Amino acid sequence: IAPLAGPALISLVDEIRHLDVGDGRLAHVAIDGIDRTDEVRGADVDAAVSRYSSIAELRQALLGFQRTLAADGRLIMAGRDIGTVVLPDADLKLFLDAPVEERAARRASERGFDPNAAEATAILDELRRRHGLDTGRAVAPLRKAPDALILNTAGNEFETTVRLVVEAITAAAAAAPPTEAAAPAAMSRRERTARAQRRPIRPSA
Repeated sequence: IAPLAGPALISLVDEIRHLDVGDGRLAHVAIDGIDRTDEVRGADVDAAVSRYSSIAELRQALLGFQRTLAADGRLIMAGRDIGTVVLPDADLKLFLDAPVEERAARRASERGFDPNAAEATAILDELRRRHGLDTGRAVAPLRKAPDALILNTAGNEFETTVRLVVEAITAAAAAAPPTEAAAPAAMSRRERTARAQRRPIRPSA
């Protein structure tokens, strides 16, 4: 479906489902009952995603879906506007950063490309292009939330970054008010999510 076909795109939102991979993580994506995870992570989606992510009506249609997922808490959600637009009252916001060259090298490695191959250069060019589009778009641009903790992952092995994220979550949990029991905490998250539900996406100044 072309990016200009707004109503047709929005109608697909109800067909999206996150699938439990067996350990409680909703790490797979199904569309119309078919697991499309591998396709979502492919090069074709990388090349097209910025054109679709700039459609305000589509982002608005996805907001309720995303916020419902997070309503009960205990969820890690990744995205370029999660901390600023989707979940502005999240308990913890992490902003992972690394040079675009390193991010491109990681992606090339994931896809089995030689770092000096033309395919690796194409990935780097695409990441640069997408970064420019995502930071410059009028609707929900890529921004670091003012209260986000920045984790510089340059030079890290995957396991090192995972450890840093786990440490940040553990520290945030330890610093939370001890008087909040589990049930009230869940209710508090629901209340924050409900408030966020009422915040529409607005163009950036």
